[in-house]
Amino acid sequence: MTVGQDIYQPREPRPVTSDIESVRRFFEKLTAKGAFVAVSSSQQATTRPGGPLREMRSDQSLGEFSGFIEADGDLEPIERSFVANAVHSRRKEFALGRALARRALAAAGHARVGIPAGPDRAPIWPTGIIGSITHCDHIAVAAVAPTQSGIQAIGIDLERTAGTADLIDVVTTVRERMRPDFADFDMDTLVGLHFSAKESAFKALYPRLSRFLDFQDIVLEFDFANASFTADLADNIPSGHTLCKKLRGHFYQNDGFAMTYTYSI
Repeated sequence: MTVGQDIYQPREPRPVTSDIESVRRFFEKLTAKGAFVAVSSSQQATTRPGGPLREMRSDQSLGEFSGFIEADGDLEPIERSFVANAVHSRRKEFALGRALARRALAAAGHARVGIPAGPDRAPIWPTGIIGSITHCDHIAVAAVAPTQSGIQAIGIDLERTAGTADLIDVVTTVRERMRPDFADFDMDTLVGLHFSAKESAFKALYPRLSRFLDFQDIVLEFDFANASFTADLADNIPSGHTLCKKLRGHFYQNDGFAMTYTYSI
C-alpha cells in the first residue's frame, strides 16, 4: 500500500489486518533499531485459530499472534488488581496488551514478568526496558526495546480516523495547518494521523518529562512520500532532555485506521 496516495481521498473502511504484509513492513525500521514488536488481531485469529506467536526482528519484523486471549487468562496477580473492577471488555483489552508485551519481552530474551500500571495508567516496564502498548477495536500492538539497544524512547498508537476532522482545531497547531497542501488531504485521515502521531509522541516522552502534554504542545512535520514524520516540543514547553527534540516517526494508514510509532536514539 502506498500511503502517500491513499491519504488524499476517503474510502470505505476495512480492517487493518487486511494488509498484514504492509503492517509487517511498517515495523521494519523500528525492529531494525533493536525493538521487538508483537501484534494481535482477533479477525486474523478466526482464520488461523490457535496459531503461535512469531517473534521476529530486523528482516522478520512482525510478531503476529493468531489466537484468542481470554479476558483474565494471561494476567499476573500484580496486574489483575488494576482492572479488578473494570468491565469485561476493558479487562480483555488490558489482558491482550499485557500478553503481547510479554511475548515481545520474551523475544528480547526477558523472563516472564508482571507489567503493572502506575497511577497515571502508564505501563511500568522492567528495569532496562522501554516499551509501549496500544489497542483499537480488534487490533493490539506491543513494542519493547532493551535500553542497551540504543533506543531511548518509544511510543506506538493505533486510532480510528472517522470523525476526527471535527477535532482539527484541538489536534493540529496553526503551524501545522499552514502547510501549503494541508487542504488537499481528506480531513478525517489527516487529522486522524496527527492525533495518532501525537499520541505516540506523548507515550515516548512521558517517562522522561513526567508530565501530561496537550495536542498543541507537539508540532509535527510530515513527509508523506516516505510515510514518516518528526515530532518536536512546542517552543513554550521546557525540556532538559535532548531526546525530546525531533522524535522520529513513521505512519501506516489503512482505510479507517492510522497506526504510528515514534522513537529516539
